[in-house]
Amino acid sequence: MTSASAGTLIVTDGTSTTTVTITDGQTLARFTLTGLPSGTGSHTVTVTGTDYPSTSATYTAPASCTVDVSLTATPTTCSPATNTYNVNGILALANAPAGTATITDGGISTTVVVAAGATALPYTLTGLAPGTGIHTITVSFAGITKSITYNAPASCDCSPAKCIPIAIRRVR
Repeated sequence: MTSASAGTLIVTDGTSTTTVTITDGQTLARFTLTGLPSGTGSHTVTVTGTDYPSTSATYTAPASCTVDVSLTATPTTCSPATNTYNVNGILALANAPAGTATITDGGISTTVVVAAGATALPYTLTGLAPGTGIHTITVSFAGITKSITYNAPASCDCSPAKCIPIAIRRVR
C-alpha cells in the first residue's frame, strides 16, 4: 500500500475473515486471522476493498497442533512379601504443552511432569491390590482424559491363614 485512501479492506482465507480499517496516507495494515485449521496444506489469503486491487498470497498451514495422549500398561507379578504389584508404562504424547499428567488406577495415582514437546515418558503405579480382575488406568493431561484396561495378576497372599508351612528335614 502506498499513500492509501481511507476505506475498508476485507481479508479472508475462505474459513476466517477479518476487516481492516485504512486511514488516508496509511502505508501498512496489520491483520490476524484466527481459528485457522492446522495440518491442512496450502491456503490462499485474499485481500479486497473498494478502490483497492484484489491481491492474494499463498501459505502452507503448520503441522497439526492438536494435543493427544495415550498409555501403555504392563503389570508386574505379585510380590508375596506385600501381596501387591506395580504397573509400569509409557505415557505417549503428541504436541504436548508443558504441564503435569495425572495417571490413576482406582485409589492409586502418580503424576508425571511433562515438558513442552515431550513425546514419551515412563510412569509407575505402585502398591496395587492383586486378584481384582480388570483394572482401568486413566490419564488426565491438558484437558484430555483417556483410559486403558489390563488384567490384574492373581493374589499371592501367603499369610499363615492361607498357606501351610512345610518343613523339610534331611534324612540320612
